Order: sequence, then C-alpha cells, then structure tokens
Amino acid sequence: MGSVRDKISKRRIERSSILGMSIIFLLLFSTVVSSDLGNVVIKEQKDEKNVYLNNAEDKLKSALTPFSKNFANLTGHAWDVRRVEFSPNGELLASSSSDGSIRLWDIETGDTIRILQNHYYDVASIAFSPDSKLLASGGWGKKINLWDVSTGNLLKTWSIHPHVALDLAFSPDGNSLAVGSADYQGYWTILQELPLENSYLRIINITNGEILHNFEGHTNPVTSVKFSSDGLDLYSSSWDKTIKKWNVLTGSEVYSFSNHSEVITSIDISPDGTKLVSGSFDKTIQIWDIVSESLLDILEGPDMEVWSVVFTGGNDLVAAAVGNKSSVQKPKEFWQDAGGKVDSSIQIWNIQNGELEEVLVGHDHLIESISVSSDGTMLASGSWDWTIKLWGDYPIIMPDQPIDQWEVSSPEEQGLNSTMLKEIGESPGSGIHSILVVRNKKLVFEKYYNDPTHNYIAENKHVLFSATKSFTSALVGIAIDKGFIQSVDQKVLDFFPEYDFDNVDSRKEEMTLKHLLTMTSGLTWSETPYLDYISEMYFSNDSVQYVLDKTMFSNPGTYYFYNSGGSHLLSAIIHQTTGQSTLEFAIENLFEPIGIERNDVIWMSDTQGSAFGGIGLFLTPRNMAKFGQLYLNEGKWNEEQIIPKDWINESTTNQIGHIGYFRGTHSMDGYGYQWWTSSSLNGFTALGYMGKFIFVLPEEEIVVVFTSFVDPSVIFNVVDKIINTILPETNRTDFFHLSLIFPFILIITILQKRVGKKEKWKEEFYS
Repeated sequence: MGSVRDKISKRRIERSSILGMSIIFLLLFSTVVSSDLGNVVIKEQKDEKNVYLNNAEDKLKSALTPFSKNFANLTGHAWDVRRVEFSPNGELLASSSSDGSIRLWDIETGDTIRILQNHYYDVASIAFSPDSKLLASGGWGKKINLWDVSTGNLLKTWSIHPHVALDLAFSPDGNSLAVGSADYQGYWTILQELPLENSYLRIINITNGEILHNFEGHTNPVTSVKFSSDGLDLYSSSWDKTIKKWNVLTGSEVYSFSNHSEVITSIDISPDGTKLVSGSFDKTIQIWDIVSESLLDILEGPDMEVWSVVFTGGNDLVAAAVGNKSSVQKPKEFWQDAGGKVDSSIQIWNIQNGELEEVLVGHDHLIESISVSSDGTMLASGSWDWTIKLWGDYPIIMPDQPIDQWEVSSPEEQGLNSTMLKEIGESPGSGIHSILVVRNKKLVFEKYYNDPTHNYIAENKHVLFSATKSFTSALVGIAIDKGFIQSVDQKVLDFFPEYDFDNVDSRKEEMTLKHLLTMTSGLTWSETPYLDYISEMYFSNDSVQYVLDKTMFSNPGTYYFYNSGGSHLLSAIIHQTTGQSTLEFAIENLFEPIGIERNDVIWMSDTQGSAFGGIGLFLTPRNMAKFGQLYLNEGKWNEEQIIPKDWINESTTNQIGHIGYFRGTHSMDGYGYQWWTSSSLNGFTALGYMGKFIFVLPEEEIVVVFTSFVDPSVIFNVVDKIINTILPETNRTDFFHLSLIFPFILIITILQKRVGKKEKWKEEFYS
C-alpha cells in the first residue's frame, strides 16, 4: 500500500505543478500586457537614442570641420524656430519661435533654463547685449522687449507700431540697439516677394527708448543689421537687394553695396572687421572687402536659397543655411504651417579658396537661422521643424525630455475593446496628429501620427486655437473663488476705468462677465475670412481698446454670437484684477497644481502682456488630457479642489439654448461658459480650430483628446467609433479575469485526460 500512496502523491504533485505553472504564466502575461503602452514608449525612446548616438559617432569619424558632429537636439518650441543666438560669454543659447516664446538654454546640459513670454505670434529677432546680461526681442507684436537674462524679468517694452522687428543688434558699448523693420505683414512677404511700404532702420536708446537715428535709404524691409567692432559704423541688408554702410554718429549713408539679384536675407562681419558676407535668395554667397568697398568673390555653389550666413569664429570659414524656397507655400491663414518638408542643410565654405568644406544635414524643414559661439567651437541651427541642433566636437548630450507619466492600463481593464481601438488608431483619417483616450483616470490609448509637415511625438506642444477659451473660463472661476472677481454679474466696463471707449451706450454699460462667458455680449464682431476682426485685434496696439470700441448690435444676453474678442476680455480682466499676467496666474493656480510644468506651457500675449484668452495656448496632448480629467473630477486633483465644483457644473451646462453647430453623428448643440455642450454625447468639449478637441464624457468616465488639422466632422466620426468600443456592462469582464479563462481551459483539459489515464492506471495496478 505504501507504494500506492507514493504513486498517488506523485500524481497530485504533478497536477499541483501544472496549476502553479499556469497561474505563474497568467500573472506574467497580465503584467506584460498591463504595462505594454509604457514599455513601447520607453523602448522607442531608447532605440531613438541609440540610433542618434551611433549616427553622431559615425559622422565624427569623417569630420572635416569643427562642426561635423551634431551633439545635441533641443526640443521644446511648439512652432517654427525663427532665431538662435549664443550669448557673448558662451554660457547660454537663446532661441525664438513663431509660438511667441523665447527659450534660454544651458549649452552644457541642453536643458531649458527659462521661457520668456510677452510676445504675440512670431518672435522674429533676438540679440544679447555685449555683457550677456540683457536680451532684446522683437517680432509680430510690433514691440521690442528688453529682458534681464539672469532673472527672466521683463524690464522694458517699446512699441514700434505699426512695424515689426526683423533683426536687432546691440552697439558694442551696449547702450543702444539697431532695429531692422518691416510693416506687420512681415515675414510672409518674403515668400511672395512683394514690396512693403514704411520699412526702415533705426537706432534706439535702451535706457528710455528714444530714437537716436532714423536711417533713410532702404526702399524695402531691412532684414539684417550689424555694428562694426568700434560701433562707429552700421551695416544693413534689405529686400531691396542692397547692403548699406551708415555713419552711426551722423546717421548718414556712407556706401551702398549692390550685386545680388534677389532678396538679401542675411549679412555678417568677419572677426577682424575687414570682410562682409551676404546671403540671398539668388542662391549665392558674396564676400565683400569692407576697407576697399569692393566685391571679393561670389560663391555660386549653393543650389538652394540662402537664409542665413555667419563667420565661424575665424576669417576664412563661413557657414550658410540653405533651403529650397520654391517648396514653401504661403499658408491660407497666418497660423498654418508652411507646406511640407523642405530640403535644407548647412554649408561650410572656405572663402580663401572658394571650396565647399562640408555639408551638415539633419533638419526636416527650412533652417532660418544659424549662430556660432564666441570661441568658434560650436554652431547652433534653428529650423521650421521646431528643433534646434548643436554642432561641434563635444560629448553627446541628451537633454531631459520628461513625458508626463499617466498611469496606463489595457483597454479591457477599463471596459474598452482593444481590437476596435487598434483598428481606429490604424486609420483614423489623414490630418490627425494625435489621439488619446483616458478612462477611469487611466491612459488606455495613445497614438501619434506623421504628416507631410511634421512627425508628431508625445513631447510636441500643439496650438489649441479656440480650445484655449475653456482654460480661460477655468481661470475666471478660480479668480472668483479667490476673491479677485466678485461674480459673473459684474459689469465689464467697470474693470477698465482707465479706458475711454468709443460707442458707449446703455447696452454696453450693462454688459457683464456672464455675457462674455456665454458669447452673448451683443458686441459687433466678425471672424470670417472677408472681415476678420480677430486678426485685427491681435495686431492692434491695444486689444482691449479694439474690442470694446466696437458698436453694440443687440442688448447683452439676447443673442449667441461667437466672439473671440470677448474671450480675450476675460483674460484681460484676470490680468487686471489679479495683478498677474494670465499666464502667471494660470501656472500658479491651474497648471502646476495638476502637474503641468511651467516649461510645458506656451501662451501668446498681447501688447499689454495679457495672454490671448480666445486663442494661442500651446500644450502637449497629455497635458490637454489632464485638463479634461480635472473637469471630469469636478475640479479635484489629488484630493485638492483646484476649480470650484459649482463652477465646473455651471460652466459645462448649456446656458443659451439650442444652436446646432457641427451637425453629424454628434453635434455641439449648446454653449456654457466657453465650453461647447452636446446633448447627443451627454458631455462637453473644449473645441479648437481644425480639430483641436478635449471631449469630456462624464457618464462613460472618458476623456478623449485630438490634435489635428481636419474638418470637425472627421473627429466626431472617430469619437463615435471610440464610444462604440465600450463593452456592454452585462458582458464586460476586465482583462485580468478574461485572461484567466484560457489557462484554466488548458488545465481542465489536461486534468480530464489524466483522469482517464488514472482510471486505466488503477485497473492495471490492481489487476
């Protein structure tokens, strides 16, 4: 009998082992699946880093110039990089962008030190003072800002209305600033090659903004300005195809160079002050002798237009950024991207023998600006692909690019069909840049797409356009909760007692904050291509004055009429009542409390420093989803009430009746406080131009984020498909339990077979 018990025990152990192995397999399988999204992101980041390091080392082996090695790629801007500039002390790099921001970078680590924001769209020019303590900036905002580099504080602002600064240069003593300008239509006119009136060159005193000299002579916008090393001469280039030398003391023209056949984009002066290099859309680089005022050489090697030129620390090498202008199309609207990817490179020329020494490639779009460090060992390039590259014989640096880490989950664990989600993600439609789905506070789906203009990744910030309005609404609620604003029933004009507005009548006097929030102000407004008040407001000298000077077309509260000007007034009221810019108030009271870092926020502002309340906020898709989740949480984040619950409910409830916009599978048929509401979706939406959406669906516990450049109907169709991935409650089983089924089927099958064998074994054993 003892042997029988031994045999039976052995059989039981075998069965237990099978069961134990199945459970271990199940746990491992579930763990792998539940962390799949995070592992994919990490693997892609590691693969990208390895490829980058290998390519950089390969290039170094065949180095021909000091700049052969691309040792860092800096990302953070949310639009075209317009200018790059090294500080004279060699410690910092400044960059400016069409996103309205300036970034200061630590060139040893590649990290962003701070972001300077007080410009509207497109900071076209920046310049360090000789002691590296000040930074001047100018652009489409028709003003020049002066910043303290060490603190990031805005020291002074000078209006140059109606002009924009295309280039800036400090005098060698640091007391004055040369400004090359054009009218506000600015940069796109280069591409159209149309003349502009009122372009000029001036020098201003940085202490008081006084114009020291206004130079007359150029007949078109001035693109580039440079002082001589002694500060006695000033050189300028223009779209009028000339380069001029000016006497700084008298303001008179000394000499004019003219040999280019197309627009001159850039000039630079050699370190010894004897030569000048110029680049042009005529695809040539020309070298001039400053002393003899003669043309030394024409480098006709570039087969593309020249966008920027710079001496590379010595007198013999010149770097030129070249790119194919013919493939850049003027966008229909000023905020749209400029066509598809463009061939571009940086060419290093030896001007002594006219030989092309090296070509640096890597950018996907036009390189509009290059700069060389004061010691001549490092070159920076800024591109319309939104990136900055550093070139030189330095160790590879990989700046920290933290992606906000949502807790991820498999779709099934949160009651969604992963197969259907995958199918949606594989072909959502052209023009979609990203889709994120959050359910039960967990990220269950995230995908980024490529299009002809950009390869979108998680770190990219996207302009939210009118989805910005929902953030402004949140800030109004916070300001009321903190006592800065009494209530939504306060009169709008009472917030601006220092203004003298036109067309004031009893109707305008009765306009309240609530009327602005619900788009029922009664102010005359238009945002059509034929009569675009929104662009006029952005480019006006005072946006608040512009909006509130408008006539009233109805009594407030009578009609819903979409008005981005009213949304901007909300931002200006926050600025006025809190004593902080809207951006600073938002960072302190909204963004940082929900884990959105200061460096991850860009918000364009008007001339007075108020962030544009109706448009101009840039965020990553993951941070957009955070904002949606905050509203789904009824204003709470980690048990802290960020936005009052009552404000969440009131602002996401239809306040105006049925309006029926975007009819289709689902429609936005109501409007709350700067939020669209939908009876068919039983939710609410932050909605931006051409498909920037944050859908909040409380009944389904879902937040869906889209960034795209498509018609809204495409997005609504995809949202409908996402909703259809919700598993029915009666059939829903979370993924863990679902995955248990298959191992146990296997176990039961094995046991059944073994039971049959056992009976047969018993018969044989006892026989």
